[in-house]
Amino acid sequence: MFLTDDLILAVVSTVDLPDDAEDHLLLSAHSLRYRSQVRYPHPHRSGAIHPTHQPGRWLTRHHEEDQLRLWQLDARLDDEPLPGQIALL
Repeated sequence: MFLTDDLILAVVSTVDLPDDAEDHLLLSAHSLRYRSQVRYPHPHRSGAIHPTHQPGRWLTRHHEEDQLRLWQLDARLDDEPLPGQIALL
């Protein structure tokens, strides 16, 4: 899901996560380079993220509590390589 013109919120499910849980990663929309992992105070099950109409914001749905939560990026992330990454073009 596009959060901004520069960032994508990607869903990742792995066998390391319990009970159909998922992780959310921020990727560069230009290079698909990893920018950050979103850390929530509680785990989310599959299908938990939903778009909003404002850039940099998204909703999560907690299945068991039947709650929606609004999230927002607190700082601008750019497309510069992180330490240890190689710059592409």
